[in-house]
Formats: sequence, structure tokens, C-alpha cells
Amino acid sequence: MIVLVSKPPAPAVAGTVLAQVAAGDKPTVVCFLGGDPEPIAAAGAIPACILQEAALLAAQAAGADLAADEVVERETRDLELQAEDLRPSLKAEQRYVRGLFSGGTLCYEAQVIWRDLVAEPVLSNAPLDAAFRLSDSTRSQGHTAVDWAKRSSPSGGRTP
Repeated sequence: MIVLVSKPPAPAVAGTVLAQVAAGDKPTVVCFLGGDPEPIAAAGAIPACILQEAALLAAQAAGADLAADEVVERETRDLELQAEDLRPSLKAEQRYVRGLFSGGTLCYEAQVIWRDLVAEPVLSNAPLDAAFRLSDSTRSQGHTAVDWAKRSSPSGGRTP
């Protein structure tokens, strides 16, 4: 079993990687975070959108007795209940999702998940789309995801 995890690569790189996957004889789960699953499936691999899905699909493909969809549904319900329990402790003006991440992959994955859950775009110093670049990673604006390793101030310098 092979599991490949990456931010979506450049098309030429994806083509090279998927050609190798297609030529191989091992079952392969490919997670190009938030990327198009069709070319992955066309290469004979198992597409995954996020890290959790990749892990569950790999375990399932390796013979684990689990229903990946059921695990995700159960965990989603648990998180929704937890959010409902926490909601009363928030003030009315607290309405934005903010995240500080210790790595670009985790920051990227959070944005992939959030873009389907929040109405406004997520701003970041490592954005999914350059149009949503956060100008100062030390100042949150709206929904914000900050990759701690890439943090900088508006002057262009790194923060301490």
C-alpha cells in the first residue's frame, strides 16, 4: 500500500506522479489536498480529498474492517454536537474561524475544508487562491488561517 499526500502539484508534476502510480502494481491512495479526483482515479489510484480520508481509505484498502464513510459521518456528528455545546459560550460578535498552524500542509487542508463550510473566503498567508492572501499574518481579518512558518509583517519582515 502506498499513500501519497501533497498540496495540489503543478499539472506536469501531477502527470508524472500519476503515470508512475499507473505503472505500479501496489494499491495507492493519492491525496492532492482538495484537488480534482478524476485524474487520480483515471490513473487507477484511490482519490482522497483530505488527510483523514486518505488514512481511512488506506486502512480500508489494506484490509481493515471499517466503513470509512461511517467513521467520517460519526466523527462529523460528534464535532457538530461539540460545536453546539460550545456555541453558547461565544459572544455574538465572535463569528469568524481562525486557525494558527505549524505547517503549510495543515494550513492548506484546513482551508480546503473551510471553503465548503463558511460563506466568506478564508484569508491566509498561504492561501488556496492568491486573491485571498492575508497582507499581515499578525492581524486576523475575517476567517483566517495562518501558517506559522510563513508568518510575516506588512513590512515584509518575519515576525519574531
